[in-house]
Amino acid sequence: MIPAQAFGFALFLFCYYAYAGTFSTYASLYFQGRGMSVAQIGVLMSLIQVLRIFGPNVWGYVADHSERRVFVLRLTGMAALVSFSGFVFGSTFAHFFAAMVLLNLFTSAQGPMCEALMLSEMRGDLTYYGRIRLWGSIGFIVTVMLSSFLMDWQGTGALIWFCGVLLVCVLGAAFRLKDVPRLTHTGKPPALLAVLRKKEVLAFFASTALMVSAHASLYTFYSLYLEKQG
Repeated sequence: MIPAQAFGFALFLFCYYAYAGTFSTYASLYFQGRGMSVAQIGVLMSLIQVLRIFGPNVWGYVADHSERRVFVLRLTGMAALVSFSGFVFGSTFAHFFAAMVLLNLFTSAQGPMCEALMLSEMRGDLTYYGRIRLWGSIGFIVTVMLSSFLMDWQGTGALIWFCGVLLVCVLGAAFRLKDVPRLTHTGKPPALLAVLRKKEVLAFFASTALMVSAHASLYTFYSLYLEKQG
């Protein structure tokens, strides 16, 4: 059966990955245009991954213990929009560092929380998971292409305004979602260390670490490389 909130989830994922894809692809060009060195750009862009270690855990804990996951999703959306305004003011490395920490503290949790809501509503039936999740990839592709033409026309400074509009769309999409009761599990959960020691779990984390490492380098420096090549 199609999930009741299928359209809402698809819309949120479209908007979220539209923002995430556009910002991660072109932020390095924006920082270069604001006078940051390649080393400084590397540090700034690494904060996206650093905050993915902390943000989802912090806000996931708050959402689970408050039992108001959609409210937390909306709260992080509003906080991300306020934090993003920091890119309009200031031009020093320290300023951009603080803005990246604040922004990614909130945005890093939004994708995982939407997925948790979606999986709770599906209650184990993943028939439509791929079709809904696909809209995140479509949002990524469409807006990365559109923003490239915008920046060719208006310069890299236009990235901030474009991404700001996308964050407004993310917040609007969050207001279409409704809370879903969490799945309850019977019996005692397995020990965490026992799970982490499993060969398939170790292989999964190893493959994920390699994938993220490759993507992080590509997203951060490939745009700079292409610009240098004309």
